[in-house]
Amino acid sequence: MSKIKIKKKRGKKIMYVFAWILGIIVCLNVIGFAINKIFFSNELEAISPYGEMVEVNNQKMHVYSMGQGEKT
Repeated sequence: MSKIKIKKKRGKKIMYVFAWILGIIVCLNVIGFAINKIFFSNELEAISPYGEMVEVNNQKMHVYSMGQGEKT
């Protein structure tokens, strides 16, 4: 009977450690996401498009073409 209790305690301890490790990984990912959003929030606004914007299916699409002649 005591072996069964020891195995149950060991299983609970392993699951407890696993839950802590998983929680730490999730917290680090959330912190990294927040830091990324804070530091790079204005970077998208700083990008200036090159080429021209054309309308396709009632939405704007960026087109950049290069070359010479009728078909580039």
